Amino acid sequence: MTKVSKKYISKERIDRIYKLLFNLLIKINNKEQAKQILSELLTSTEQLMIAKRIACYYLISSNLTIAEISDILKLSTSTVFYFRINYKNNKLLRELLANFI
Repeated sequence: MTKVSKKYISKERIDRIYKLLFNLLIKINNKEQAKQILSELLTSTEQLMIAKRIACYYLISSNLTIAEISDILKLSTSTVFYFRINYKNNKLLRELLANFI
């Protein structure tokens, strides 16, 4: 599990930190840059966690069953069910994943 400092950071500062992150991500132009940035920012475990989440949403969009997705990605069925609910409630995510199918 990733450690996050318990020291207080103001909401304004957190907003500025996220703005920096999002602006950096927007500037990525290709897969090689994305790979370099993700390798620098995230541990291999964190990268895998994010990749499995995206893969889970992708497999949900491909109409696989919860059991199939759970078996393929080695996630619990409750985790896949949770992502399925999120997928159904997130129009932007559905539109972005539709471009991959």
